[in-house]
Amino acid sequence: ALAGSDNIYTLGIRGVHDSKMLGANTLQEQKDALDLVIAAQRKMIADIVNPDVTKVSQVFIPYKEVLDVYKMGLKVPEDVTLMWTDDNYGYIRHFPDSIERARKGGNGVYNHVSYWGRPHDYLWLATNHPALVYTQMKLAYDKGARDMWILNVGDIKPAEYLIELFMDIAWDINSIENNIQGIDNHLK
Repeated sequence: ALAGSDNIYTLGIRGVHDSKMLGANTLQEQKDALDLVIAAQRKMIADIVNPDVTKVSQVFIPYKEVLDVYKMGLKVPEDVTLMWTDDNYGYIRHFPDSIERARKGGNGVYNHVSYWGRPHDYLWLATNHPALVYTQMKLAYDKGARDMWILNVGDIKPAEYLIELFMDIAWDINSIENNIQGIDNHLK
């Protein structure tokens, strides 16, 4: 019924208020739980959205401790996009390797220019340097994370410039470099 929609289904689970998963104390327990959760979520997608789950957009975001679970061997279905995150301060924690780049589901990036998480909130100040945003996203692009980019923004007003920068490079990854080269040529 929803097969023609633009929905993207996020697979996996974390804890309440974006905390570590509750009830699963070790990485192995978290992996076991995630294996069950992803299988159940895919079954729901097959039952409700499309019996061929490979035709439904899905993403898995190994955020914070979930990256450790992923690195210990969590199997994410090949058709699911892997979305790599920054460390909440603009530095991307993992870039896709050659095996991840070859996946049918592709790779993306989930980046923050706003962060709510005590004790290091920065909701009303855009503290990430524009050069950091550009260099990290250019590196992600060069390493194959090109299929889906999401920017976490709380209050728009203080982050307007960083949002525009992110969107400019998402539209044309070379736009910033081309502008810099144009300025350099003009100054010569």
